[in-house]
Amino acid sequence: MLKAVIQLILIEHIVITIVGITVSAFIASQGALNVQVLILPLVSFCLLVFGFNSLNGVFDLQIDKINKPLRPLPQKRILPRTALDVEPRYS
Repeated sequence: MLKAVIQLILIEHIVITIVGITVSAFIASQGALNVQVLILPLVSFCLLVFGFNSLNGVFDLQIDKINKPLRPLPQKRILPRTALDVEPRYS
């Protein structure tokens, strides 16, 4: 089930979020990046992306059955209720 949850949250979106925030913070700080200041936005946005992708998977289930049949919800490797149970804990 953990593998299905990881596929549900689209880990590539998390990676893009981390890279985008880190590069933006580096540019804004003019090269003097403070890691302590960076942690809160990284965690917040990663959890936001996680929650959004979980909800999107549930609400677009009928569309994903046609367009993305290999995703965890259309294949029933994770139930919509489980995706909704996991989502609020992280967003």
